[in-house]
Amino acid sequence: MKTFTRSGAVVLYEPGDRGHRPVYLQYMARAVSLRGIEVIIVTKKMSAADLIKYVRRSNSRTLFICTIDDHIADFIKIVALGALFGVEVEGVYYLFNNIYAGWRGWIWRALLLSPTVRRIYVMDPLLAERGGLRLVMRKVSYIPDTYDPDTFHRIAPSAARAKLGLNPAACVYLVFGELTSRKGIDDYIKCIQTWDCDSRPMAEFVLAGRISDELKSEIKSISNEKMRLHVHCHFANVPEEEVSTFYFASSFYVAPYKAWFKVSSGTITRAFAASVPVITASHGVNGELIVRNGAGIVFDAVKGRGAASLKAAMEQAYDVFMNNHEKWELMSQKSGILGEGRVLSCFCGHLSL
Repeated sequence: MKTFTRSGAVVLYEPGDRGHRPVYLQYMARAVSLRGIEVIIVTKKMSAADLIKYVRRSNSRTLFICTIDDHIADFIKIVALGALFGVEVEGVYYLFNNIYAGWRGWIWRALLLSPTVRRIYVMDPLLAERGGLRLVMRKVSYIPDTYDPDTFHRIAPSAARAKLGLNPAACVYLVFGELTSRKGIDDYIKCIQTWDCDSRPMAEFVLAGRISDELKSEIKSISNEKMRLHVHCHFANVPEEEVSTFYFASSFYVAPYKAWFKVSSGTITRAFAASVPVITASHGVNGELIVRNGAGIVFDAVKGRGAASLKAAMEQAYDVFMNNHEKWELMSQKSGILGEGRVLSCFCGHLSL
């Protein structure tokens, strides 16, 4: 059986330019550089053959695929060609704990038996408790969903709220990032539409990120029709150095994920980084973390009950923040502890490069 050892630079391959991909490419480049290893970044989409040729020409024998999920078919070819030309392959498999990844599972496990595949990282902190991986566990490692403290700047909550024009005494709910129905934003909008301003008047809702035209018009119509609602919209890409302002201004981060979404979340990681309690679905990696650590409130995302359950969780969060601040502070503290284990230096420590 042929084996390889790392030689020269590491080629990081990430042609994706949406969502978490460009951000995590930056994180990975920094982490590898901190290990004293030369980094070569490839963001151009390449065929498996061209990519292996490029790695060979770059005085490298290690190819790190930042998002295997987007290139599963190419990944199979890359591993096969790597075995022929002496290129070792590593990467991050985000959909490891995703229901949609089930049909790929047998391919993934078979690939892990190849000597060309050096290691696959998954962002599941409960990896050791998952069953069915005994044969390949030596090649599978947990790596934390991370954030960079050099760009995620700390700011006093009062200053953050003043900067965003938020009430300093309000219970502020934040959703951030990809604002689509796929990520449950339609359920979040339903919660705002039916919010009882009489019984819970000190609520403010912040939406920041890219949103579909349909949802944008819907949320703006709410703001116009129900003037008693305080809805703050920032529908654009937020510069990385300004992201933390939104989190530190918040009382709760809301991740209204659908039942299918079971993987780790970069937006939730940032909430942990800011010590902000999280409201999210009870299933999957995120729900398990929140329940086990007491870092927020969970809701049932079962089809047909998601919006109602989410609203109940948001109402519970409001009551905690306004009437039981000690409990909210404990949730905040637990969230911050989870953030400490996800800082970039910890991320770097999990790499085996």
